[in-house]
Amino acid sequence: MNGMTHERWMSTCLNIPGAVKDILHYSNFKECGTPSSANLDHDLFFKVIKNMYCPNSFNPDHLTLAEVRQMTIKMPGKVFRHPTSWMPPNEALQSLCELVQCQVDYLFTSFDHGAELPNFLDRGCLTKTDNGVIQYDFGSTSRTDMKEDLVIIDEDNLITTMLRAKRNKRRNEVFTPKKDVGQKRRPKMSTPKKMKDFRQARGKTGEGSNSKTEHVSSPTDEPCNMDHVEEEII
Repeated sequence: MNGMTHERWMSTCLNIPGAVKDILHYSNFKECGTPSSANLDHDLFFKVIKNMYCPNSFNPDHLTLAEVRQMTIKMPGKVFRHPTSWMPPNEALQSLCELVQCQVDYLFTSFDHGAELPNFLDRGCLTKTDNGVIQYDFGSTSRTDMKEDLVIIDEDNLITTMLRAKRNKRRNEVFTPKKDVGQKRRPKMSTPKKMKDFRQARGKTGEGSNSKTEHVSSPTDEPCNMDHVEEEII
């Protein structure tokens, strides 16, 4: 599951109605009302996996798990994709469900010092080597020597199914965010070209010819003594 980030997991679960609420089925409620165990919904978990691997241009509700897996391996008429982009086989997904269930069971033992830890090695998703190293076990189908054997659906039939599952390119008006349409604002200042045209128009009409300011003498104005200025310069 290369490239499947935590954000991708969460966004996919949130896009499936009820997935976050129904992914776990709680049971064995205590007197205070809190559950003491929970079981993972395998069918819903498989649906989350299918929606994550399904290309965005197709509706995953119109495709089966096997069809989406083959699309991740090889599109009809195309070359084989890199193995890191392949959806895991059904057996590996079952082991992954058991691994998640082990984690859920372990979390329910928190704050209970007398709780009995589950035996994870008996679940079938973990193995222990002769050296004592714990490894994941996703089954024999998670490996292959002949990638051509993975193409189990006729490509012509897959193309027909893909055409039915093709999404409409037009956006859904309900979920497409819209921006408020406002009126275009007029510029507060004229551009240099408009200002030049405006001045030329005023000059042709003669407007502004009498706009020169006249100097009004005041009682404090005195004639300039040029002789005094000439002496200081010398």
